[in-house]
Amino acid sequence: MLSVFLESVALYDVLNLLNAGISVETIARSVTFGAFIQGIVNPDLAELLIAPLSLMLTLEASKAGITPTVLSNISIDTIPEENILDIMKDLRPEKYYELQEKAERGSSKDAVEKEVLPKTEQSFMNLVNKEDK
Repeated sequence: MLSVFLESVALYDVLNLLNAGISVETIARSVTFGAFIQGIVNPDLAELLIAPLSLMLTLEASKAGITPTVLSNISIDTIPEENILDIMKDLRPEKYYELQEKAERGSSKDAVEKEVLPKTEQSFMNLVNKEDK
């Protein structure tokens, strides 16, 4: 799986993310979750691969002269809405401007917030929206 990761995702981009402060844990969990979603690994193996993948990412960062953040120490619930909107503006500008238009037309703030980041359960295996319960 490691070679698949290095071939399908530019190592340069991963190193830039690490240099920007995205934690090794976040990237490793994203990769293993993606492998699970694609049916490459089962959930148990995805969880077991986090540690060796994290080590590999840490070593690659070290080779590139980057001191990475290893563990995520913030909860998704503690990220300020403004930061999420800034990230959205950079990564998905079309969605960002769509939300801005809705806000300007008078859509309720609650409706806009639900579109920005739907709340989900914290479990790796349980990706059900709280609203569906």
